[in-house]
This record gives sequence, structure tokens and C-alpha cells, in this order.
Amino acid sequence: MPKKPPRKPAPAPKSPAKASARSTVSGSRKGTAAAKDMDIAARKMAATDETSAQMPFNETKPMEYGEASRVTPEGMHVPPV
Repeated sequence: MPKKPPRKPAPAPKSPAKASARSTVSGSRKGTAAAKDMDIAARKMAATDETSAQMPFNETKPMEYGEASRVTPEGMHVPPV
């Protein structure tokens, strides 16, 4: 009876944050800080997360509808990370 060829070793587990940095659907449920130093895409995603955390909601959103939208004030700004 012929012997089976030897199995290849399992690949090293990938960081979920690094993998999701290439996805356009959503981020890692564990956050992106873990993969921040891994590559450019993960760094960009981590910086985006940090920047958006500085602005939890859009204060001027109600002024984007109806009569108030005729003179919408400039939105909030945060420094880039």
C-alpha cells in the first residue's frame, strides 16, 4: 500500500487586525493597535481608528437637513494622527 505524502506544516496564524486592514467591509473586532507596526495598510487603519475616536459623533448633522442646511457651519476638525 502506498504511503501518503507528508503533510505540510500549518501556516502561522495571521493577525486579525492585519488581515482586516485589507478589507473594505469592517475592521477587526479586537481593534487595530495590535497590527499597527506590521505594515502600511494596518498603520493606516489604526490611524483612521484613532482619528475617528476623537470625533464620536457629528455635532453639525442636524444642520444638514431642511432650512438649516442652507447655511451649514463648518464641521469639527481633529488633528491627524
